[in-house]
Amino acid sequence: AFMTELEGFVNREQLSSASQMIGKFVSGVTPEGRSALGKVIAVRLEGGQVMLELDTGEIIGLEQMTRLGGVDSAEIVGSLVAGPDGSDGGLAIGVVESVEIDGNNVLLHLDTGALTVREVNAILTHLPVDVTYVDADDSVRFFSQTPERIFPRSPAIIGRKVQKCHPPASVHRVQQILDDFRAGRRDEAEFWIQMNGKFIHIRYFAVRDERGTYQGTLEVTQEVSHIRALEGERRLLDDLVR
Repeated sequence: AFMTELEGFVNREQLSSASQMIGKFVSGVTPEGRSALGKVIAVRLEGGQVMLELDTGEIIGLEQMTRLGGVDSAEIVGSLVAGPDGSDGGLAIGVVESVEIDGNNVLLHLDTGALTVREVNAILTHLPVDVTYVDADDSVRFFSQTPERIFPRSPAIIGRKVQKCHPPASVHRVQQILDDFRAGRRDEAEFWIQMNGKFIHIRYFAVRDERGTYQGTLEVTQEVSHIRALEGERRLLDDLVR
């Protein structure tokens, strides 16, 4: 009983301290392993952990918070992101050039438009492909959590060396691709496999900055059985014509 009371007291103290973060900008990692950035709008206890609800719709644990008190644009500027353009609903994709606070939204200025962090998360979740990004040091920095992800990913892989995320028998192939990308010998690698009745297309792309310097590797995976079976043609909205 004493330990239960003690835990309750500690939780209340943590919750009270965390409530002072409301209205402040923080960054951190969600339970699903996504990077999150935004203004704290609510604080609550879940399973004995203090959770911060952000204005972007994301939730991060107090222990997973990595920055408090403003937006560090240095961690975002130069990153490649995609999402719906906040101005007209079109698709924006490009490298973040600057970051600003627009009301309650963190607005990312890209090469071809501007969008919020919430929109970036939304578009990456709704892409018809699975995406994983590995930085120049071979550390896993991000993966998209789509509803029907082909190869499951755990938040535990964030920060882990990509070589430790593959079976031993295939590590040397992955290493060769990374070495070729880093040395500029190639910019793309692809292969395909059949698994459980699905035809899976996997591609790796070298990500480089405007000077051609290697920044990391983007893995794109897609189940393409439906695409391979397409024949003839179907015009826009033909499926709605009766």
